[in-house]
Amino acid sequence: MNILIIGGNSYIAKNFIKKYQNKYNITTISRSATGFEQNIICKDYFDIAEDILASTDVIINCAAIVHNQKKKVSPDEYMKVNYELPVHIAKQAKKAGVNIFIQLSTMSVYGNDEYIDRSTKENPLTPYGKSKLAADMELQKLSDTSFKVAILRFPMVYGPGAPGNIASLIKLIKTGLPLPLYDTKNQRTFTYIENLLSYLNAVIEKQVEGILLLGDLQSISTSELVQSISSSMNKKTILFKLPKWLCNILTIFVPGIMTKLYGSCVIDSSDSLAKLGDIEIISWKDGISNILKN
Repeated sequence: MNILIIGGNSYIAKNFIKKYQNKYNITTISRSATGFEQNIICKDYFDIAEDILASTDVIINCAAIVHNQKKKVSPDEYMKVNYELPVHIAKQAKKAGVNIFIQLSTMSVYGNDEYIDRSTKENPLTPYGKSKLAADMELQKLSDTSFKVAILRFPMVYGPGAPGNIASLIKLIKTGLPLPLYDTKNQRTFTYIENLLSYLNAVIEKQVEGILLLGDLQSISTSELVQSISSSMNKKTILFKLPKWLCNILTIFVPGIMTKLYGSCVIDSSDSLAKLGDIEIISWKDGISNILKN
């Protein structure tokens, strides 16, 4: 099976290649060199050659502008890369006879909902979330019996070498500084990279289509996460609790940070996982342990 990955420099793309390059014939398209032998450098993803698409069975779109970029991104830029680009590629792919188009979406399409399942209504609050939802909705219109579209929505991905909040938290714990994370009552779902790769593989093998909510099976509080990381590192971390008045002030001035530390976001993946069949899913404890071994 011939798989084309758009955005071959992404964390997910690199790990997919590492795990499945002996199973699938994988080609990547990137704007620069990736170190992967079957990589095509393309400065403009709107101009992918037709012959490349014609020889492809499955496309995985990893190209996107994410909401945590350090530089300021305009709403128009989000729409161009996150909406116009995947829709353009999908339309070209459909004409070329590609069988499956897999769009990597985001939980940001749901805004700040603390519990998300298939019945949750989309309510994006950021230009990033709005652009991704626009793409999801338009891509679904292209789906038919000969061109299947799968839209994968998943929370933050963690794993060896992954960027993100968990990597930052590990660095913070290594400093030995006391952390204001004692007995947090929140619950969050994350996605271990190996689990996400297994989900992607199942989507390809079973040709599953539609919107899929995918994450680890168990949710975890920030306190449990810190304790698990500390235990795996054989390191004692002192946790303390911020007074309520200070939490209220910080919530006003740095709401994003407070949400990441104390907010909840639980993902119910049961319906989507049922479509993927029997998959061995790694627990978050084992996932954290695997990160720290690398």
